[in-house]
Amino acid sequence: MPWTAILIHFALPCIASVGFFYAAALMVWPAIQTGHRSARLIIFALALAFAVFAELLLRPEPKIVRGGVSVLALLLALRAYSYCQSSVRGSFLRYIRFLSIGLLNPHLIYSPSGHHAPRSMAIGKEMARFAGGVLVAIVACALAKRLLLTQPAIHSWIVNDLILTCGFVILMQAYGQSSFALWKLLGIQSHPLVDHILLSRTPAEFWRRWSWPIHLWLYRYVYIPAGGNPHRLRATLAVFVMSSLQHEYLAFSAIGRVTGHQTLFFMLNGLGVLASPAMKRFARRGIVAQAFTRLLTILFLATTASLMFTTFNYIFPIYHKKIWLMW
Repeated sequence: MPWTAILIHFALPCIASVGFFYAAALMVWPAIQTGHRSARLIIFALALAFAVFAELLLRPEPKIVRGGVSVLALLLALRAYSYCQSSVRGSFLRYIRFLSIGLLNPHLIYSPSGHHAPRSMAIGKEMARFAGGVLVAIVACALAKRLLLTQPAIHSWIVNDLILTCGFVILMQAYGQSSFALWKLLGIQSHPLVDHILLSRTPAEFWRRWSWPIHLWLYRYVYIPAGGNPHRLRATLAVFVMSSLQHEYLAFSAIGRVTGHQTLFFMLNGLGVLASPAMKRFARRGIVAQAFTRLLTILFLATTASLMFTTFNYIFPIYHKKIWLMW
């Protein structure tokens, strides 16, 4: 495809759509200054609706582009909501800086301190961590693509799913280490985005180790308002309902319909989190019990991940024929 066609059909609509998202986020600023929570939330809802309509600027294909732009829109919406809910007010420039994904700030929770820390003096170590993470991610993607797409005759959907699960875990762990190194070099106080998820003893521990900025956002703005620890059942299910809605929105933006796979995936994992205290108590019985709970956690997550990856298949086909999970 000529570069001019790429520019007209893909680049310019994406730029325009992202511009609408930022414009929608900036619309929230006047409401923030009113000090009235209800007014802030009403204008936030209007701005969010405005941003969603901006996706009409994008072409139906490729689906992965629509999905990528939707991820950016969701992150902006979560950041703007964080600022709306905060009792601390800053300048307009600080608000713009907080919204900026380009600054690579991983935090979705507003803080007047900016979450800055002294820059890492171990520049060589962090550069090696960054380069190593990038290299591992590239190799993982290349191997997964080769295994999934070049030998369709020998792959069942189970084999494909196992390959994809392993590749995805390696990719996200590598990305987590690269981003962590970059944040440290920039002087941003943080934890690894994905922190040794294979060491998780329970589903609850896995979700604490996975994408901690989103975890913190859900904890503050969904778990606590839904009742927190005194009402753990209600609060936990509320968190996973919100997660399912967010991911169904991303899937809908990419493929144009709601399939329900994301809802099933997150609600099953919500039940896994509710069962985690019992698993944790069992793991205290000894080394064998700990090994069993780790294995059970990995098997549970790998099995339910089939639902997540089925949605991926609608966006970027990875299975060689329609599987029973597709509808």
